[in-house]
Amino acid sequence: MARLTNYYRSEEIPYVTLARRQLPIIAGHDLMMLMDLNSKGLAIDNPPARGKELDEFTRKYNILSPDELKTSLEVKSADLIPIISQTVQCVGCRRSVERLFYQLMLSGHHTLDPLVIKTNGILTIAEDKMKVPRFVCTLLRRHNSTLSALLDNQTKNKKNSRCTLHSLDSFRSRPFSETWREIWGSMKQRCREELSVIETKELLEILENYLRKHKFCQDCRTKVEKAYTLLVDDTNSSKEKGFVSALYSNIKQCREHKHIHLLTKADFIESLIKRAEPEIIGSNLMRQRERHAKTLEIAQEEVLTCVGMCIYERLRRIYISLREEERACQVLAAVGVHALSRSFDTAVEQKQGISKLELLCQEMSRVEKAKEHKKEQKKLKKKKKKSVKKNQENAFEAETKSEPEVEIEDELNDLLNCPCKSNSNNACSKSIDGGYASENSQTNSRTVSLLNSPEGSEVSCSDGLCNHEQQSGIDMALNNDTYNLNNFEKPHDCRHYVKNQNSTMSLQQMLDGLQADEEKETDCYIPDEVVLEFKNRENKIKQLREELRENLRQNFDKMCKTYVRNCND
Repeated sequence: MARLTNYYRSEEIPYVTLARRQLPIIAGHDLMMLMDLNSKGLAIDNPPARGKELDEFTRKYNILSPDELKTSLEVKSADLIPIISQTVQCVGCRRSVERLFYQLMLSGHHTLDPLVIKTNGILTIAEDKMKVPRFVCTLLRRHNSTLSALLDNQTKNKKNSRCTLHSLDSFRSRPFSETWREIWGSMKQRCREELSVIETKELLEILENYLRKHKFCQDCRTKVEKAYTLLVDDTNSSKEKGFVSALYSNIKQCREHKHIHLLTKADFIESLIKRAEPEIIGSNLMRQRERHAKTLEIAQEEVLTCVGMCIYERLRRIYISLREEERACQVLAAVGVHALSRSFDTAVEQKQGISKLELLCQEMSRVEKAKEHKKEQKKLKKKKKKSVKKNQENAFEAETKSEPEVEIEDELNDLLNCPCKSNSNNACSKSIDGGYASENSQTNSRTVSLLNSPEGSEVSCSDGLCNHEQQSGIDMALNNDTYNLNNFEKPHDCRHYVKNQNSTMSLQQMLDGLQADEEKETDCYIPDEVVLEFKNRENKIKQLREELRENLRQNFDKMCKTYVRNCND
């Protein structure tokens, strides 16, 4: 809490010279006390700036010319008052800050030094301090956090936005008898002595209201008035019956100036406040209650209660004034520094050609681009994951092929690459059905075609049909899980019975073609030993076919289970 260092009367204000960070406050009807903030300090008193923060501010400071710097560190009242209205929520605090601003503008007091409020309503910094970059940086640093902390730390009323200082029931939550020592301890001794002087006229007015409030009877009223007279004009108090001089021992009379002096001991002041507090903040039901003073001693105690009410009201008035002015000084200083910092930053940004709004737009654009890039990366990652999954499925299918299947594919490749295909002198004229056509009509499984290329529809040469290389082979087209032995070529004259290489001919069409060629060429035949060899291998082919079919079914089931498990994951 700020200190109260001196006092003076209202008529003496024009002749009082205030020092740095001092302000007069109202202590009574015509009593003023001097508040000193030097010991308390202001919220804008920050530790000296240093390091990178100081270097960055110095760079901005040097951008501006002396005239531009001076203009940037000035805020007009028309710009400052709206900031006060926007930041200060409590109506009482807002009015106090505005009143203090105009008071300092008219008086010229250096209460907020180094801030100066000129008579034209411009808030600025002292010229000698403005020339030092380190000092200006220290003053303007952390202006946002300083103002926010100052306003947020105020205790507010739950029902409205008023602070407890300006709330109607501010003293009901905590009795003043517990807080009066704060204001008493902030006073110097001469202020305490001046505060303890009570005019007899003021005390008599309080006493009259007190007697009327409690409806004293005429006899009791007379005794109380007698006790008052003995207090302010002690002539023959010792001769009065029932008078207790110890009750008035800490009060001195001053008949010449018509006032009394209270002893400035804290214990005596506390006893007076405790007497007066129930009367001031007590229940209103006591107004209807009759009081009595049958003896002079009780009448003396009633008079002391009125004295306590007088000192109680004085201390509470000073307490409120001191807290209110102190709060107004702190808030006005914080708001002023906040406004100066904004003005300085605006001037620097205009000189640099870029504003905070543009920086914000650039930052937002950068964030949006980063989001778009992240989204694209996510899409590519998802696409890559699908591709890897597909490759794994293909590799799994290739790995799960059975050895009989591979052997059959190799055998078919040998048959398709038979040298007799290049020999056009003789042609194979007969087609042999391996006995799988009937089975083809009994199965409803998937179609697997190992010969789906144009070469697969040609007449194949098997081992033993071509006499020039003694090869044995079977041209098998796996259609509806059926191997079809299409054709065999004749040695030295391997002619093709597929009229259209882009389409696959049926076994009957191939056979008809072979029969037509047999009529033209009687020397095209299949030796009996080749047919016999094929029949001997028929059982082996059937066995291989069943194994292949079972392996394909198992592999397909595994692939389905793997796909379902990956989808669930």
